[in-house]
Amino acid sequence: MNNLYKDSLTNIENRFALMEYLQDLEYANVFLIDIDNFSNINNAYGFEMGDAALVEIARLIGIAKPSTSKLFRLNSDEFVIVCLDTMSSKRLSEAASSMISFFDHSEITLLDDIVIKVSISIGIAIGRGTEILNHARTAIKELREHRRSSYKMYDPNSVFIKNSRKMFIGYIE
Repeated sequence: MNNLYKDSLTNIENRFALMEYLQDLEYANVFLIDIDNFSNINNAYGFEMGDAALVEIARLIGIAKPSTSKLFRLNSDEFVIVCLDTMSSKRLSEAASSMISFFDHSEITLLDDIVIKVSISIGIAIGRGTEILNHARTAIKELREHRRSSYKMYDPNSVFIKNSRKMFIGYIE
């Protein structure tokens, strides 16, 4: 695989590979995974330990993700899972809940004496092309208004999106 498409830290496919992959898809389910309060790890233990944690987090996501899906690293503390299977809302919710629960019960050991727990938040979107990534990010933003360590499915009719549109229209007028 071309190094342009591989994340040098985690050795999984990166943002460039993700965008190219999404571009041609007719249908996909996207899980945007954000590591809750990841900056606290860097602040408490330093960037080297933060990088070690990211490598382990990527490995754990690889274990917890739906078996037929593909994992990408989007940026510092965000990962994306793309699943091409047709999944009902219930199955998407179950997959997200399962990944969150997996992390709730996992520990990451940094060096020999530092053990940390991480939680994840997940934005879910269904659709085609690269726009579904924006929808998943919107779902995460809406989720973060209320809680962490949970998931939210993108809903174009949500109050959050309606309010965001009103704010945007007011801003450009």
